[in-house]
Amino acid sequence: VTVKLASLLLRMAKTVLQETVVLLLSDHGTHGIWYTEYEAGATEHQLPFLYVLAPDWLMRRRPQWRTGLLANTRRLVTAHE
Repeated sequence: VTVKLASLLLRMAKTVLQETVVLLLSDHGTHGIWYTEYEAGATEHQLPFLYVLAPDWLMRRRPQWRTGLLANTRRLVTAHE
């Protein structure tokens, strides 16, 4: 699945993604893999995921969005937010 998604996004990079913002999100991290039995894997399983793909021109036009996204990359967010 990951390879198919990456391949799709790469094919779309020069066309559709120049006019599109893509949000990839999940309510939890990895699921159903072997290392969830360990502390690191169990912690990762509980972490939500959000990845934002936005065209460069849009980030240049809205520098406050880039600033906000970069500031939030290392912030802990709970389900309450």
